[in-house]
Amino acid sequence: MAFWSDKDIEIKRSYRWLGFVHLLEDDPAATQKDAPSPRKVGATIPPFLIKSFTKPTYGIPVNELGGVDPKTNILKIKSGVPKWQPITITAIDAENPTSNVTKIFYKWMERSGYKPETDAEFSDVSRLIQKIGSGEYIQISLNQIDSYGTIFERWELINPILSEFNFGNAMDYSNDQLVTVTIKFTISSAKYTLLREPQ
Repeated sequence: MAFWSDKDIEIKRSYRWLGFVHLLEDDPAATQKDAPSPRKVGATIPPFLIKSFTKPTYGIPVNELGGVDPKTNILKIKSGVPKWQPITITAIDAENPTSNVTKIFYKWMERSGYKPETDAEFSDVSRLIQKIGSGEYIQISLNQIDSYGTIFERWELINPILSEFNFGNAMDYSNDQLVTVTIKFTISSAKYTLLREPQ
């Protein structure tokens, strides 16, 4: 029996998913002396605007040791250090302030220390590097949903480090395509969770 005729098997679909990108910053009200613990607040890129999301890929490099084993006549190879591959997220940009991905991200950069008016370009480079490079100020998850729109599994990216933000590439009068922004992250690992059995 083919899988598509088996009523007990539901195949995952590439269009049934929700992506979440949270850009965080320290909450000033929670950094006071009487605050129990530091908290973070921030903005979220609207999930319905996230057009594509690269699923995590676990890569294991293979190194050639050189030469062929004379006994087996097989090339000598050895596994290298495994690592998770970079993630690419594409989002559709919008004009209204609450859905303007360019505005959301740029304002987060400014609150993180970016100031274009200064000669040094960054007023507090160390603070900006800490936020962008620590992996603690960005939270990213990819959620697979079933045909009812319920999340049944989740990928969480651990320590996502921002490596590139493309604000939209070249503008062109010859087409009327949607303007998209592309965000690239390097991650240290990824966590998979099966939340429940799909309906």
